[in-house]
Amino acid sequence: MGKLKPLWTCPSCRRKFVTRNLWHSCVRRTERDFLRGKSPHAVALYGKFKALVKSFGPILVVPVKTRIAFMVRVRFCGVWRMDASGIVASFWITRRLRSARFLRVECYGPGSYGYYLRIRSPRELDCELLEWLKEAYRVGRQEHLQERAARGWHGLPEKTPRPRLCTEGTLKPPPRHSFQGYDSFGVACYF
Repeated sequence: MGKLKPLWTCPSCRRKFVTRNLWHSCVRRTERDFLRGKSPHAVALYGKFKALVKSFGPILVVPVKTRIAFMVRVRFCGVWRMDASGIVASFWITRRLRSARFLRVECYGPGSYGYYLRIRSPRELDCELLEWLKEAYRVGRQEHLQERAARGWHGLPEKTPRPRLCTEGTLKPPPRHSFQGYDSFGVACYF
C-alpha cells in the first residue's frame, strides 16, 4: 500500500491534521469539560460507545466545544449531543448505507458519507453498529486512500460535486443547493 504523508501539527495548539493549516479552533477542551453537566445515562452510554471504538485499536480522543471526536490519522467518528434520552453519534465511511437508524446522512463527495444516529440504550450498541464503526476506524487510518493508491487512483475526478446534505434517513440527495450554514449538530446544510 502507498505511504501516507506525515500529519501536520498546529504550532499553536499542537493538534494533528492531515492538511497543513486546516481551519480549526485552537481552544483546548477536555473530555471532562464536554461531559460536565450531562445526564448520568448519557455519560454511561458515551463510556460504552468509547469502549467499543477503542476495541478496534489505538485512538485519540479529541474533545472540542460541540463534540468529542475519535481519531487515528483523521477524525472518523464521534459524539455530537448528549441528553437524558441518550447520545447522538456519528461516523464516516466510504460507502452508502441504508438504515432506518440514521437521523441524517451527509454526503461529503464521491464515496464519502457521514452517518448520524441516536443511541438510547446499550442494546443499540449492537453488531450492526460495531461493523459500521470498524469500517469507520479503517477510514480513520486512511486505509481507503492506501488501497486506492495501490490500484492507481490518484485523486478526485476533475469535476467533483459539492457536498450535499441528505436528511431523514434518505440517501437521495436533493437537487442543486447552496450552502446555508450549520445546523445544531454543526453539520453543513445545503438548501
